[in-house]
Amino acid sequence: MKLDNIERGMLLYVAKHPGDCIAKVIEPFLLQRSESILRARIRGLALRKKIRLQKTRKEVLCYPVEELI
Repeated sequence: MKLDNIERGMLLYVAKHPGDCIAKVIEPFLLQRSESILRARIRGLALRKKIRLQKTRKEVLCYPVEELI
């Protein structure tokens, strides 16, 4: 499945800021889409193994996936 501009932007943000919570990752895109849609897209990226999500007590942190060569 091909990534759109919002998903590419989210991937770039996660690559530049590993360990940020989902709220910070989706913040730049809130004027384009609703929060629930953006959170669903983050979960979709995790399901497609594009990013890794790590749950803490309060937040879910986003990390880029390590590409194996």
